[in-house]
Amino acid sequence: MSKPLLLDESSLTAEAPATGSETLLLAEDELAVLQPTQEFFTMNGYNVPEAKNGEDALTITRNNPHPMHLMITDVVMPQIGGARLAEQMAVERPETKVLFVSGYAENTLQRQGVFDI
Repeated sequence: MSKPLLLDESSLTAEAPATGSETLLLAEDELAVLQPTQEFFTMNGYNVPEAKNGEDALTITRNNPHPMHLMITDVVMPQIGGARLAEQMAVERPETKVLFVSGYAENTLQRQGVFDI
């Protein structure tokens, strides 16, 4: 019969949750999505300028000399959609990574020109 495995409680330490300090530009036209997303990332240490559409996102980018580490953008937005916004960001801020989010179905995303599925 094998001995039971005993845990040494002194080796158990609670690790602090991971937090960030980077700047995440959030471009989202739905307030019900924008506010809680911005709040979540801010509570976890990120700097999160928020844009209600693509044009706002470009204005924020152009007026902010600090690095934009990641842009989280809705795909379908008024004025400038996520795909066009990402293209412009690639020109103006090539170091910025882009994460597309959407509540729309695959065929809508294809029509927006984001993905070649």
